[in-house]
Amino acid sequence: MEAVKGFLMNAQFIIMPILFSHFIFFRGIYIEGSQKKRMYIFTMTSIISIILCMSFPVHLGSFIFDLHLIPLLLGILYGGKKGGFITLGVIVFYRFILGGGIGAYITIFETVFVLLITMPLVKRIRSSNVLQRIAYSSSICISPLIIGYIISLFILDNPPHLLVLGLCFITILTLGMVFIIIDIMSERYKYFNAVRKSEKLEVVSQLAASISHEVRNPLTVTKGFLQLLNGDEEDLKKKSYIELALNQLNDAEVIISDYLTFAKPEGSDGTTIQLHKEISYVLSVLRPLANHYSVSINSQMISVDIQGDVSKFRQCFINILKNCLEAMPDGGTLNLSTYLMGDTVFVKIQDSGIGMSEEQLKRLGEPYFSTKTKGTGLGMMVSFSVIRSLGGTVNVESVQNEGTTFVIGFPYLTCLDELA
Repeated sequence: MEAVKGFLMNAQFIIMPILFSHFIFFRGIYIEGSQKKRMYIFTMTSIISIILCMSFPVHLGSFIFDLHLIPLLLGILYGGKKGGFITLGVIVFYRFILGGGIGAYITIFETVFVLLITMPLVKRIRSSNVLQRIAYSSSICISPLIIGYIISLFILDNPPHLLVLGLCFITILTLGMVFIIIDIMSERYKYFNAVRKSEKLEVVSQLAASISHEVRNPLTVTKGFLQLLNGDEEDLKKKSYIELALNQLNDAEVIISDYLTFAKPEGSDGTTIQLHKEISYVLSVLRPLANHYSVSINSQMISVDIQGDVSKFRQCFINILKNCLEAMPDGGTLNLSTYLMGDTVFVKIQDSGIGMSEEQLKRLGEPYFSTKTKGTGLGMMVSFSVIRSLGGTVNVESVQNEGTTFVIGFPYLTCLDELA
């Protein structure tokens, strides 16, 4: 009974720091902070759990047990490689503070074993569902116990059968509770981010709809009178000022048009878009910019028809491809291909540019957010809005200093390559 209480206390030492960090840092760091900060928090949480578990182990005769392998595994999974090695170092250091001997060397063996097994499986475990994560993690944490138990069968007259069985059960139970809590935290984090983003986009949409006529009408009148003055003006200095004012008015009209496109995107209007021809047109328009940045463009497309507004379609792809080219200021390669999957045609755009961090990727498409120094973020915001209005989807993956990949899907009408 005392052993059960001790193991349950260890489980509490693991779960409580996770909950505490979640409630304390949720709004301040989980939403606004970077992925690196969250990794530091998880590493610190794992260290606290390790120290508490090792400070209050379960004593059964000459055997000493605790659940320090669980926070070690969590530190590796969610704290990254650095977090894994830090938690390993804490376990070894603290174990020798508590006392050396054969127990310390067994602890070192267990921790190194878990580290070496977990490191290659981090991506697989993190991308799997809850049950799979529990199965993978339980197998890793229980393996040293099973190995120790098998060895004890040969060197001990009375091996701890029930103790090992109970410890395995407590380990699986604790891991189950931990991963369920982490899943709930992740879903809450995604929910709050989605609500925050939708609220911001709703504000922009309402703002665009409310000010469109009020701002556009005086701009049109002002632009018309300036054009009249520009035609009659003979003073070159005044003429240059008028031309500058006209250019600025044109820029203002473009921004307002972008807002209006986002607020009221034009969807399918019955027009058939020949995907390959329109993308080829956009590439021909951007070819001089690609030459300026020393970027080579490789394209491989199939003949597919979709439905929508041609001008908005062109605007969407000009914005995306222009951003890809500008992400390669020192040259590179832009690969564009189209392929079918089910009733959807996908356009894959891949550059070899500077890429984006995880935080930048999450905010891509938000108004007023741009990775460029003088960008407004409206181009990508409008592009995503146009894609959605055409019934399409967009998925973006990016790695810093390696490049960015856009995969855009549209429901298609016909595929000429299939008919041929």
